[in-house]
Amino acid sequence: SNVSLSYSDMLRKSRDKINIYTTYGMTEHYYLESPPTAMQSSNIFEKSKKINSDLIIPTQHVIDVGSTYTFQKLHLDVNAEINNLLDKKLYDRFRVQKPGRNFRIKVSYRFTKQ
Repeated sequence: SNVSLSYSDMLRKSRDKINIYTTYGMTEHYYLESPPTAMQSSNIFEKSKKINSDLIIPTQHVIDVGSTYTFQKLHLDVNAEINNLLDKKLYDRFRVQKPGRNFRIKVSYRFTKQ
């Protein structure tokens, strides 16, 4: 899910804009490969106790936050973002661990006709 808040400075007529946003993602646990039927739990929302835990991708929660400031007169955008804000252990589809908390700054220049 996403939440975003934008503000544009219309009083000074600079038309600069700021956008602050956050995203939340959740992935329920799932199996790296299909377990034999005899080893599966009868409840699809429950992890089976019989299956090797290395074959289970665990439930994951991730929160990212960021902000973008747009300088209209300079044709410039500056974006700062923090990914995995809570520094949780996250995995890809093959149970390879993803990076922990990380930061990113991006500067973009827009070429426009006058």
